[in-house]
Amino acid sequence: MRNQWYGDGRDLIKWGTLISIAQSQNFTKIIQVAYFRPDSQRPIIKSNNSLIEIPDSVYNHFRNINDIKRLSWFTGIDIEVIDDLYDKRKRMDYTEKMLPRITGNNGPLLVFLDPDTGLAVKNPGNKHVTVEEVATIWNALKPSDCLVLYQHSFRDTDWLEIKKAEFESAIGCNDVISYRSVKGGTDVVFFAAIKP
Repeated sequence: MRNQWYGDGRDLIKWGTLISIAQSQNFTKIIQVAYFRPDSQRPIIKSNNSLIEIPDSVYNHFRNINDIKRLSWFTGIDIEVIDDLYDKRKRMDYTEKMLPRITGNNGPLLVFLDPDTGLAVKNPGNKHVTVEEVATIWNALKPSDCLVLYQHSFRDTDWLEIKKAEFESAIGCNDVISYRSVKGGTDVVFFAAIKP
């Protein structure tokens, strides 16, 4: 996930979904695995003939993915953001490094995988999580923990069914629930499964 996407309309759907799942299943903690990548550059403001950089105070107010932790105050659900820098060339290192932060929690736990685009079976880039990464995290979860994956659409009318089947295959579980908005942000879905 990139800072520039934090707080957009899809975040309302994303966190509405996650909090609803957590409250309905009595989860007391959500861990967001952000697959964080810094923004490539900040916007620049031009004034007559001078250029003005966005001040750190303004940028950090609007582009801080850790700000979501404030939601804990209103929901009573502990939210942890794993915001370590993500690089596709070190995928499994990243996964192995964050696993203790997941397995070190007492249950039941909701783990949210939040790559920019979702699951990629072929040619995964920095915007994707792989089948192997999903399987590794799923296998590390305790019974009654929940795994949720963010998935963006792609150019296929059956994209939702295709990605759901890939997620089910990655975790070896056909008991996956899809969550998506009926108004606005219909190009994203969240796949959720509770580990038996």
